[in-house]
Amino acid sequence: MFRTLLTISLTIMLLSCIRSETKINQKTDLLFSDIKQFQIKPRLCQYKEGLDCRHLRLGDEYHSTKEMERGFLYSCDGKNPSAPGSIQERITWIKFPKKTWNILKKLWLPEGNFRPTKGIYSERLDGSRRVIEINNLLKDGLIGDWPMSDYEILNYIDRNPGIPII
Repeated sequence: MFRTLLTISLTIMLLSCIRSETKINQKTDLLFSDIKQFQIKPRLCQYKEGLDCRHLRLGDEYHSTKEMERGFLYSCDGKNPSAPGSIQERITWIKFPKKTWNILKKLWLPEGNFRPTKGIYSERLDGSRRVIEINNLLKDGLIGDWPMSDYEILNYIDRNPGIPII
């Protein structure tokens, strides 16, 4: 009798887990069904020779805040420790084991009404020192339609709650 009750209880628990998992997968499938509007095809990726936009080197290991170095991206500031970041299991455009990413599959904020000031970049020499002035924005001002939380699929992957600080 106890064995039968235990078997029935475990079966009911298993079925409820499967039903719950099915609902999650259906929501994920629905969210991901209309991602084309969040993808871009840069002109740089349309050439037959040259850069393979499907297998770009993931830059986390090639990022420096200490010194400029060939093959590294130099930044004055490190990562933002307050940023919640993306949920790795939901990122579809990065192949973490291969340390590559696909710019053609990456999801981007679409163009919209959010219009920050345009980015500033100037560079000059002061004796033997290079002085670079920036405002942390793109020069063309196209950074997408913030806030990201307005786009369910993007917010599902990256929980960035706010608007970029200028």
